[in-house]
Amino acid sequence: MTGSRLAFRGLVLAAVVTVAACGVPTDGQARPIATEPGTDTTSSPVTGASSGRQVILYFVGPDGLEKVTRRVESDPDPTATAIRTLLAGLTDAEKEKELLSSIPPDTRLLATPTKVDEVLTVDLSSELNGITGDSLKAAYAQIVWTAAAPTNANQVRFLIEGKPIAVPTDSENKDVVGRNDYDTLRPRNEP
Repeated sequence: MTGSRLAFRGLVLAAVVTVAACGVPTDGQARPIATEPGTDTTSSPVTGASSGRQVILYFVGPDGLEKVTRRVESDPDPTATAIRTLLAGLTDAEKEKELLSSIPPDTRLLATPTKVDEVLTVDLSSELNGITGDSLKAAYAQIVWTAAAPTNANQVRFLIEGKPIAVPTDSENKDVVGRNDYDTLRPRNEP
């Protein structure tokens, strides 16, 4: 027998002895792994809902805006996620609570919101301005309250199709608005 064959047999024999010595059964059956006393071996399955995060949305209720919390998939931009979720409309459960959305159903977020010096800029599609009066004011209030939550932005500037727009508030049309511009719709129990 040559030296290399002898060395190879020696390595194989060492591997077999090592595996046999470590106490791993070779019958192919699954067995529980013993743990130290007090070690927690429980786990819960990871699903889309549990791996997501919560967003706060504002819809129109009988007495003004009402806060709704929903679980959504994780997204690198929580503000964009909250606005897109708001634009998607109400769930059946929210409709049963007699909540409404003043935002036209085809309204889309056209760009990721950006925040500069405490002012969040939100670019939306022109469908939003397909409504007028108190409904338009309520739609902008919904977006302002929803967008401000994840960013702590004090004010929001709106663009429609990339162009700046003055939006309705409780008192007048403004280029930059904040939650305080919608006191008539302020949610109960909100500062």
